[in-house]
Amino acid sequence: MDKDYYKTLNVERSATNEEIKKAFRKLALKYHPDRNPENKDEAEAQFKEINEAYAILSDEEKREIYDTYGYEGLKGQYGSNFSDIIKSFLNFDSIFDDLFGPFARQHSRKGSDIQVDLGLNMEEVFNGCSREIEFERSIPCEKCGGTGAKTPQDIETCSNCGGSGKVRRQQLFFTVSQTCPACGGRGKIITKKCPECRGKGLGSTLEKMTVDIEAGLDNGTVLMSRGKGNIIDEKFPPGDLYIVLNVQEDPVFTKDGMNLYAELPVPFSSALLGDTLEFPYFNGEIIKIDIPKKTEHGHILKLRGYGIKRKGYRGDLIFRVGLEMPAKLNKTQEKVLKQFQKLTEKSYHRSKAFRETMDKRFKK
Repeated sequence: MDKDYYKTLNVERSATNEEIKKAFRKLALKYHPDRNPENKDEAEAQFKEINEAYAILSDEEKREIYDTYGYEGLKGQYGSNFSDIIKSFLNFDSIFDDLFGPFARQHSRKGSDIQVDLGLNMEEVFNGCSREIEFERSIPCEKCGGTGAKTPQDIETCSNCGGSGKVRRQQLFFTVSQTCPACGGRGKIITKKCPECRGKGLGSTLEKMTVDIEAGLDNGTVLMSRGKGNIIDEKFPPGDLYIVLNVQEDPVFTKDGMNLYAELPVPFSSALLGDTLEFPYFNGEIIKIDIPKKTEHGHILKLRGYGIKRKGYRGDLIFRVGLEMPAKLNKTQEKVLKQFQKLTEKSYHRSKAFRETMDKRFKK
């Protein structure tokens, strides 16, 4: 299958070398895997396609063959394994060095991020709060300053790469750049390791910080504190701190947006005759709920403005009525209810209609 390298780089076939390089620079920044941690596999695949296109179009000889004969012409010129050769050439770090300079790649290397789970109850969600958290953070080893060596004299320039951290080898018409296997890309070799960090160059510290949490945030909300993550080297930026809110299940209320929902048990007599019920609420407030006469099970009662307040807006407090029957009846209560039943037996219109429907359908 033929490949359209010009389309991959989003340039015209008449594009100059500078325009091709500019287009590649823009796309390389966009799709570099280090800049797309959430979609790294997809970004890496796209990045390889972009680099393959640039490797061809930035070379006058290969571009001329491609323009004349297409992708198949390149395969004919350099062999059927041409695509595999291209892929072996693609080294993210070396490409970044060549186009953007070593600083760009170093800047993309930062310390790892830290995640802290923070539990909240419904009172804290309702009002907002400030909470102190503790977390362990990696920092450069204090004893060796992050070098990993026992003394500065125990650090030698890697003889394999000459201190560059990269080794290059020729493969057909490509120069392949790879991380030096001897020093792991550091450019230095440690002859004697720091006894404190055992050559890792990292220590740890316990940090505390106060987190301000505004009212109304949902379970699973992630708050970020930039630069509060792990530090791998003073030359590179630290990672970030991510605080994940875990709202504990409340025995009364459930939250949906800014609204609060609850099941409201209402005595049978209050639902039938109507009533005003009083309940304690957040912050010592007493709320009054008017129960209309003949309120049925499942009826919805809404108290506007009694939900969670945030940024000038306040949600509602919404109750679903659950009729509650007496746990026990004494003889006097049973007698009164029987009298009530006799007096009201013709008042249940839905029961009467249901019975008539069943009679018509099944009575023979």
